[in-house]
Amino acid sequence: MKILHDLKISQKLLTLIILFAVITSIVGVVGYKNMKEMAHGSEIMYKEHLQPLDWLGRINANNRAIDAFTLEIMVTKDPAKYEELMNSINRAIKENNAWMEQYKKTELSSKEKEGLAVFQKRLLEFRELRQKVLDLAAQNKNDQAYALYNREASQKRQQINQAINDLQDYNEQLAKRIKEKNNEKLGTARLILITVSLLGIVISIFIGLMITKIIVNPIKQIQSLMSRAEDGDFTVEGNYRSKDEIGQLVSSFNNMINGLKQIIKTVSETSELVAASSEELSASAEQSSRAGESVSTNIEELAKGSSRQLRSVEESTKIINEMAGYAEKITVHAEQVSQKVSQTSDMSSEGKQSIEKVMQQMNSINENVTGLGVSIKELSESSSEIGRINEVITAIAAQTNLLALNAAIEAARAGEAGKGFAVVADEVRKLAEQSAASAEQITNLIQIIQSNTGQTLQSMTSAATEVEAGLNVVQEAGESFEKIEISIHEVVSQIKDVASAINQLSSGTVQVADSMNVVRNVAEESAASNESVSTATKEQLVSMDEISTASATLAKISEELQQLIMRFKV
Repeated sequence: MKILHDLKISQKLLTLIILFAVITSIVGVVGYKNMKEMAHGSEIMYKEHLQPLDWLGRINANNRAIDAFTLEIMVTKDPAKYEELMNSINRAIKENNAWMEQYKKTELSSKEKEGLAVFQKRLLEFRELRQKVLDLAAQNKNDQAYALYNREASQKRQQINQAINDLQDYNEQLAKRIKEKNNEKLGTARLILITVSLLGIVISIFIGLMITKIIVNPIKQIQSLMSRAEDGDFTVEGNYRSKDEIGQLVSSFNNMINGLKQIIKTVSETSELVAASSEELSASAEQSSRAGESVSTNIEELAKGSSRQLRSVEESTKIINEMAGYAEKITVHAEQVSQKVSQTSDMSSEGKQSIEKVMQQMNSINENVTGLGVSIKELSESSSEIGRINEVITAIAAQTNLLALNAAIEAARAGEAGKGFAVVADEVRKLAEQSAASAEQITNLIQIIQSNTGQTLQSMTSAATEVEAGLNVVQEAGESFEKIEISIHEVVSQIKDVASAINQLSSGTVQVADSMNVVRNVAEESAASNESVSTATKEQLVSMDEISTASATLAKISEELQQLIMRFKV
C-alpha cells in the first residue's frame, strides 16, 4: 500500500493496466490450453477409436454377408447367380481388406496387435475352409459343402467374429475413457476460468477503486483547503504526504500558505509600528506646536528664557531623531514586506504550474483508461476465438453422430446379425451427443466470460468518469490560485500606499529636524535677533502642521491596512 501510495499517477495507472493484462492473459492461456487439449482428445477418440469401431463393424457386417452369399451359392443352380454371388463375396473381401489396412495404420496398442494377430490367424483358416466349401459347391456337391461349412467353417467364423467383437469392445472402452477425461478437463477448465475471471474482476475493481481513492481524495482535500484560504483562513495545512505529483502540489501549497502567513504577520507588525510611530509623531508635533506658540506669545521674554528654549529645542531634536529612526525602521519593514509579497507571488506561480502539471497528468490518465478499454475489447475477441474452436469441436461431434447413423443403417441392413453392431452404433451416437452437450457448456462458459468482460468495461467507464471529475477539481484549484494571486496584488497595492506615506513621513521628519536646527541656532542667537527667532518659530509651526497632516494620513493608512489584515486568519 505504501509503495503504491508513493508511485506517480502514471505509474499507478500503469500498474492497474499491467495487472488487468496479466489476469486477462491467464484467462486466455488457460482457456486456450484446455480447449486445445479437449480438441486433441476428441480428435484422438475419433481417429483412433470411433473410426476403427466403424471399420470393424463394417467388416463384421460384410463377414455375415459373405456367409449368407456362401450359403446361397450352395443352393443356387443358376450360373449367372453363382457368378453374381462370387463377385459379391470378392467385393466384400476387398472392402474388408481395405478397412483392415486402414485400421492397422492407426496407433495400435499391444492388446490391439494381439487381437489383430488372432483375427488374421482365424481369418486365414476360415478362408481355406470357405474355399473348400466353394469348390465343393462348384462341383455341385452341395451336401458335402454344407456339411463342411456347418461342421468347421461356422466355428471359425464365430472365432473371427469374437476377435472383432473383442477389438470393438476394447476401442469402445478406450473411447469412453477419453470421453471421461474430456469431461474431467471440461469441469476443471470451467472451474479455473470462472475462478480466475471472478478473482481478476474483484482484484481489478479493488485496485482500481483504491487508486481512484488515492488520486481523487487528496485533490478534493487540497480543493477544500484552497476554498478556506480563499476566504482568508490561512491556518489550513495539507497533511497528504506522498512522492507523486499531488504530494508535490500539497507541499507547494503548504509553502505558499506559510509564506502568506509570514507576510501577513510582518505587515501586521509593521502596521502596528506605524500606528504607534504616528501617535508619537502627533504627540511630538502637538508638543512642538505648543512650544512654538509659547515662543510666539512670549517673544519679549525670549532673552530671559533662551536657555530654557534651547533645552526644549534639544529635546525636540532628540524626539525628531527618534522619529527619523522609526521612519527608517518602517522603511526597512516595508522593504521586507515587499520581498515577502514577491516570494509569495513566486510561490503562487509555482502553485499554478503544479496545477497545470496535474491537469496534464489527468489527461494522461484519461488516455490510459481509454487504452484499458481497448484491452478489454481484445479480451472479448479472444473469447470469440475460443468460440470458433468450440464450433470445430461441435462439427466433430456432428460428424461422429453422422458416422453412428451410417453404422446404424448398415446394422439394420445386416438384419438380425447386425444387432450387436447396432448397440455399438448407439453408444457412438451417445458419445457424439455428449460431445455436443459439452460444446454447448463451453459456449455458455464463453458467454459468462463475455458478460464479465462487459461488467469490467462498465467499471472502467466509471473510473473514466471519476478521472474527469478529478480534472474538474484540479481546474477549480487553479481558479483558487488565481483568486489568491489577486489578493496578493491587493496587498502589494496597500504596501505601496504605506511606502508612500512612509516617504512623506521621512520627508516631514527631515524638514522638522532642519527646522529644529534652525530653532536651536535662533535660540542661541536670540539675544542678537528677536526677529529671526519669530520667523523661525513661524516656520516651525508650519512644519508642525505638515507633520500633523502626515501623521493623520499615516494613521489612516495603518487603520486601513489593519482592517485588510483582519480578513485573514493566521
